[in-house]
Amino acid sequence: MNKIVLRNINKSFEDKQVLKDLSVEFSYGECSALMGRSGCGKSTLLNIIMGLLPKDSGEMTGVPEKISAVFQEDRLCEEFSAYTNIRLSCPDERKDEIIPTLQLLGLGDSIDKRVSTLSGGMKRRVAIIRAVLSDWDLLIMDEPFKGLDENTRIDVINFVREKTKGKTVIMVTHDEEDIKDIQGRKIDLW
Repeated sequence: MNKIVLRNINKSFEDKQVLKDLSVEFSYGECSALMGRSGCGKSTLLNIIMGLLPKDSGEMTGVPEKISAVFQEDRLCEEFSAYTNIRLSCPDERKDEIIPTLQLLGLGDSIDKRVSTLSGGMKRRVAIIRAVLSDWDLLIMDEPFKGLDENTRIDVINFVREKTKGKTVIMVTHDEEDIKDIQGRKIDLW
């Protein structure tokens, strides 16, 4: 199996059907970028792939066990430092990458600061670094670059692109520039 395959996926919340007979494939080793109108089920689909939500029906094959994620919310431990938040999910063989990566992405002065004291864009970078440096076979990113100023966004995209080259990434975005810059394959969920 060299791809993640979803066939006829259905998901409803009470009387609202969010996904109806959705079929899509994600090739291993590439970045796939999902686009679609708000409320069309992009985040729901990501949560089903990660096993956080059950599908109502349909088939799903090829999903790796080791998944890392950047959620729409940063989901950081607010009382821990930026370093500690990343270290919690970073395997031992990558711990030496944490500080240089924080410095690379403009967080060198914030390594030991509690996350609760950081700005939204700084928290976002910590969440992205944590997800990328963890041990994974599939990286899920739900609107990962939102809230970043243009220069920071380019630095973060370059970091993500370099660290995920040849790996399987599924990303949700509303920005065509994100897809172009990350060099991803666009999948419309209209």
